[in-house]
Amino acid sequence: MPLRRTPPREPVAASDCDSLGLSDTNDAELTAKVPHRQKRKRTNTTDSQLNNFMVEMKSLFTEFKVQQEDKLNKICTVVEEVKVQNSEIRSSIEFLSKQYDFILNQVNVLKEQVHNSNKKVELLENKLEKYERSSRSTCLEIRNIPVKKSETKVSLLNTVIEIGDVLSLTIQPLEIKDIFRVNTKNPENKTIIMELNNVITKEKFLNAFKSYNKSNNRLCTGQLKISGPPKPIFISENLTTTMKRLFYLARVFASSNNYNYCWTTNGKIFIRKKEGYPLHWIKSEYDLQKLNKQED
Repeated sequence: MPLRRTPPREPVAASDCDSLGLSDTNDAELTAKVPHRQKRKRTNTTDSQLNNFMVEMKSLFTEFKVQQEDKLNKICTVVEEVKVQNSEIRSSIEFLSKQYDFILNQVNVLKEQVHNSNKKVELLENKLEKYERSSRSTCLEIRNIPVKKSETKVSLLNTVIEIGDVLSLTIQPLEIKDIFRVNTKNPENKTIIMELNNVITKEKFLNAFKSYNKSNNRLCTGQLKISGPPKPIFISENLTTTMKRLFYLARVFASSNNYNYCWTTNGKIFIRKKEGYPLHWIKSEYDLQKLNKQED
């Protein structure tokens, strides 16, 4: 449908204004006749709510501030307590450190003293061992001879003289300085200790015993006409406790490593693997350890 064109309005002339009765009207009256938008006035209720809200917010902020200050004070108090505790701990650690240094120094001093004491003890033990070896240098042990009733030194002396006769060795009573028995595990066969006047006589007696066992049957109680089943008689040097243990270890080593010879002479221990092989003087367990390493 075609649009209807509206003809343009013609401007209103002054005469037309007069005809409309507008020419005598001033601007103020026109302004007064134009309607204006009135501003809304706040009511008392809105102001009161706003004031209450502000008061409430101030109260909340004040309360929050008080709470935060209280928490901050508590934190500060705790921090101060921690500082005090740290200071005390630091003091304690410093004290303990000083005590530790003192104790460590004392321990080092005691270690040094113990080391020196051990050296002195070892020196005294060596001196005592030498003294015991020297005091036993003329002594022999005779084992496996039964104890007789009412046995005396004279009866023991006669037994030794009889052993000498079997070994084709003349023993004079004056050559024997002392003779006695010592306690052993078997009270019926206490070991006889015979102290001779000199080392030469001791060596003669011991060599005669060894030669007899090599050339004849072993020396036994039957050859001395002692009643009961015959028992082998053993004669050896009277070693110290230390040397007895070392001699035992040497015999065990010799047996385990096929050493044919292990013996003592003048309180010294020797081992040899075979005839013509080197002779080893066993002074301590360390010598056996060295030989054991060589065997390995």
